[in-house]
Amino acid sequence: MHTARWQASFQAQDKRIAVIGTGASAIQVIPELAKQATRLTVFQRTPAWVMPKLDAHFSKTQQAWLSEVPLLRKALRYGIYWGAETLSLALIWNTPLAKTIQALGEHHLMHSVKDPELREKLRPNYKVGCKRMLISNAYYPAMQQDNVRLVNVGIKRIVANGIIDQDEQLHELDTIVLATGFQVGVAGLAIPIAGLGGRQLNHDWQKGSEAYKGINVHGYPNLCLMMGPNTAAGHTSVIVYIEGQINYILQYAKNLFDYSYRYLNVHKQTQDNFNDMIQSRMKYTIWTTGCRSWYLTADGKNSTLWPGFSWEYRLRTAFFSAGDYDCVGAKHMKNMLQRRKVIA
Repeated sequence: MHTARWQASFQAQDKRIAVIGTGASAIQVIPELAKQATRLTVFQRTPAWVMPKLDAHFSKTQQAWLSEVPLLRKALRYGIYWGAETLSLALIWNTPLAKTIQALGEHHLMHSVKDPELREKLRPNYKVGCKRMLISNAYYPAMQQDNVRLVNVGIKRIVANGIIDQDEQLHELDTIVLATGFQVGVAGLAIPIAGLGGRQLNHDWQKGSEAYKGINVHGYPNLCLMMGPNTAAGHTSVIVYIEGQINYILQYAKNLFDYSYRYLNVHKQTQDNFNDMIQSRMKYTIWTTGCRSWYLTADGKNSTLWPGFSWEYRLRTAFFSAGDYDCVGAKHMKNMLQRRKVIA
């Protein structure tokens, strides 16, 4: 089963289980399965940078203060936000701070994993930030349990009673858990969406998805996307981006209804200029330093992440300009439909 389609009735006790993958989903499920499985075999393609999780305990007094003093609650939120925003200097660009964060990851690995052979298998060979950075205090301890084994030679094939690795060793299993990630719309689309003239968004995005501000796509009027192309983040919460998109879409809808437009269609040149700017900045990011990640399309284009600070994206979505769009009104639509009828 895939972690995205977990079977609620599944019981891990007394089972020989394999987990394929060592990404964000895997490091959450592995410590829990390790507590129950007779044997847990973890198949790793690429190790991840794992950072310590700095959980804080809030006392009853602190909870009361945060509940009763909104300004204090807001100050805490902004403190968390700007702390995460600072991480962009390490997880987007190759800066001295990136080296500091990588040293923290190395320290966490060295002090958490005692076995030098296992430690070497778990050590990434790429720069921190190039792939998604993971946060956990439970992953490294789980990997050192007596019933857990790490296999990093790759999988050759799956057979009726288990998995055969590239060394031709059979790992007999009762259950295989696929922690192989989720489909991100870097290219193509999971559902059919038709635009003007019968064009298909799935076809237009075959070589990589593009949108204006990650929200609107030329040729698909009144289609507004949430978390569209280049609006994900590797350093902070995507809620920051979603809030900006909600604000922008509300302005879009207000213009649509206030002026009785039938639709708004972003100009192609406006969209192209925006995406040219995005891709020109990508070459300076840490995501292009050579690692393989789900951020990139097959030909290396990053259609997933925003190449900068989240506050910049919020500024770009703070104001809506009708000049960026072809604004088609009800009268225009009526005349266009009449012309089509005459031609027919």
